[in-house]
Amino acid sequence: MLALLQTLQLLDSAFPTGAFAQSFGLETCVQQGRVRSAAQLLDYLGHLLQVQVAPLEGRAVWLVYQRQAEGTLTPEWLCRIDRLLVVQRMAQESREGMRKMGKRYLDMLMKLHAIPALQDYRELIQSKRALGHPAVVHALAMQGLGVSREQAVLTFFYSALNVQTANGVRLIPLGQTDGQRVLTRLFPLMLTELEQMEAAPPQGEQDLYSAGTWFEIDAMAHEQLYSRLFMS
Repeated sequence: MLALLQTLQLLDSAFPTGAFAQSFGLETCVQQGRVRSAAQLLDYLGHLLQVQVAPLEGRAVWLVYQRQAEGTLTPEWLCRIDRLLVVQRMAQESREGMRKMGKRYLDMLMKLHAIPALQDYRELIQSKRALGHPAVVHALAMQGLGVSREQAVLTFFYSALNVQTANGVRLIPLGQTDGQRVLTRLFPLMLTELEQMEAAPPQGEQDLYSAGTWFEIDAMAHEQLYSRLFMS
C-alpha cells in the first residue's frame, strides 16, 4: 500500500517536474486551428500515445525496469537508451524540454526516496555520459519503490497524457470537465497499448521507435510562433 501512495504522489499534477511548461508542439496545433475542441484533443493525444509515447518511451520504461530487476543494467547500456530517447526528439526545444523534465524529476525523487539506482543515474548525467530523460527516471524509481513493471509502464502513459491533457485545457481553452472526459476516454487505449507490449515484449533498444514525425515538425514550428505560452 505504501508503494501505491508513493506512486500517486508522483502522478499528481502538482508534482513539480516542469511538464506544465512544455507542450511539445501542441501549442502549434492549437494556434493553427487543428486542435480546437475536446474531440480533436482526444484524437491528438490518442495518436501521440500510439506513435511516440508507447513505442518509444513506454518500451524504454519496460526495458530499463526489466534490466534493473534482473541485475543486468550496465552504465553503458543505460547511456545508450538515454541518448536514444533524447535524440529521437528532433526539435531542439523538445530535446531541451525533456532533459529539463528528466533532471527535475530525478532531483525531486532523490529528495523523497533513497533509491541507489537514481544516484547512479545522476552521476552519469553529471559526468555528461547521459543526458537525462523522464522515462529512465520513472523506470528506475518504480522498480526501486517496488511497483510492478506493468504498472510502471501504465503510470508513465498516464503521466504523459495527463500533463498534455491539462496543457490542452489551458491552450484551447476547455473546461476542466471536458479535460477529465478526454483523459477518461484515453484509459482504454492506454490499457490496449500495455496489453500489446505484454504480448510482444521489447527485447532491446532495437525495438524502440517513434513514428511521430508530424509531432516533431509541430515542435520545430513552435520556435517561430508569434506568441507562446509554453517553452516547447
